[in-house]
Amino acid sequence: MEFTIESIRALQPRPHPFFLTEGGSPGFAVKVQKTGSKSFYYRKKEKGRRVDISLGCDLELARLKYDSLMAQESLIRDRERSAALGHTAGSTLLQLSAVPMGRQPTNPLYYPGVTFAVLAARFMAEHVFPNLRPATARNYEFYLDKVQKDLRGSAFVTGQISVDEARQELKAYIHRMKASTPVQANRIRETLSSCFKWGAYEDLSYSSPVYGIRVFKETPRTRRFTQTELPSFFKVLRDGNYGWRPAHCLRLILATGLRASEALGIKPEHIDWKAETLLIPHTKNGEPFVVPLVPLTLQILKECTEGRPANLPIFQTSVFGIRQVCQRVSQKAGITPCSTHDLRRTFATLLGELGVSVPVISRCLNHTAGGSVTTRVYALHSMLGEKRSALQMAADKLISFGCLSAPPATDGPCALGSPQLSN
Repeated sequence: MEFTIESIRALQPRPHPFFLTEGGSPGFAVKVQKTGSKSFYYRKKEKGRRVDISLGCDLELARLKYDSLMAQESLIRDRERSAALGHTAGSTLLQLSAVPMGRQPTNPLYYPGVTFAVLAARFMAEHVFPNLRPATARNYEFYLDKVQKDLRGSAFVTGQISVDEARQELKAYIHRMKASTPVQANRIRETLSSCFKWGAYEDLSYSSPVYGIRVFKETPRTRRFTQTELPSFFKVLRDGNYGWRPAHCLRLILATGLRASEALGIKPEHIDWKAETLLIPHTKNGEPFVVPLVPLTLQILKECTEGRPANLPIFQTSVFGIRQVCQRVSQKAGITPCSTHDLRRTFATLLGELGVSVPVISRCLNHTAGGSVTTRVYALHSMLGEKRSALQMAADKLISFGCLSAPPATDGPCALGSPQLSN
């Protein structure tokens, strides 16, 4: 089968994820998830082990990465063959420098046979995926793919460029982005910096072209809901056709202060119904986090876990999907556009207004303990009782605002201001 946009689109999901390899392209495969999403990989064996190198979700970009990886492996084989035949190092270098077409810069950015696609693919496969959290890895992959798409066809991507020329090209690119999205410009700069530093250690790049490109000033976002905005937002969420699971996810974020990625990772096996606690095993600071559950949050989770396998997420959506719901609901409610993190910020502000101490608020948000030795030692205390009291106070206040409904006295289905499970 030849991979085209039409043939990939025609692939149907199966009960389990599966790979399909393109004929005539060894190792170039598409992975089809049971949800129907598709991504591309270069599959090979190294020292008897299967290695899958992610090539992203864009077919054209994935093919470019695949071709670059195959070209690099061909160069390595030629080098090893030349060494085995006793050729001189000089003749080997001549062979290597002959593969990339066009002139070779005097101060090249990449080693012979390496392009940005090769560097990015190996950085993801050998460093990011094995060592970093899945959410962080997805961000790295997104930014590296964006750079390749935005700079497609440029000397920076093709590899025939000097370090100084690459620095100037990246500087202009990041400055253009800074005009509209300074935060994203900084994230791309940080991603490229990490990528090229790793590449220098692995003899893929001679230097980092990011050195000398400054970090832009970011204005911290302070958006939070007012007492009048909350009922409007959740009324639109209740009455609109946004899906009851995403709606419950947003209610849980507001009632607990969880990050969206933490809430979306919740599985039934993480809930201890007897102890009335929720375990968040994967967090931003890398430390597992225990959330005490109060009647309001218990009822939300009971509805969402009904009939769900213990090892599958209960909300069945993505961070991007839940953000879209937030933006659409806020637009229809006629309030300032909001994000899931604004709900978390509203939760923290509400705790402060209720007189909850800063250390308890910090533990409710699972912030990393810093500052003095006393502060760090104090943070070793789990504060489970204090957190439970704080979450109950927040739940009572949110119910009084009219944005969330009190759970019923029975264990039956609860409206919570949302569609029932049958919907």
